[in-house]
Amino acid sequence: PDVWTPVQSSNVQAISYYGQGRAGLLRVRFLNHSEYEYSGVPYEVWAGFLGAPSFGRYVWTHLRGRYAYARVK
Repeated sequence: PDVWTPVQSSNVQAISYYGQGRAGLLRVRFLNHSEYEYSGVPYEVWAGFLGAPSFGRYVWTHLRGRYAYARVK
């Protein structure tokens, strides 16, 4: 289920996480309405994302290149 958490960001509109055991699917909706899904993301990374001072920077430093992802919209 997609339950989106809106965020205040100059690049990211909302984020969503669906846990599956120790890891889950993390989705990011950008202001341009594109959406990306990152798979195998541990809950701890999601928790860090929620408290990040910059959501866009968090995507680049903690998600891209570390987890498989695909554009879904």
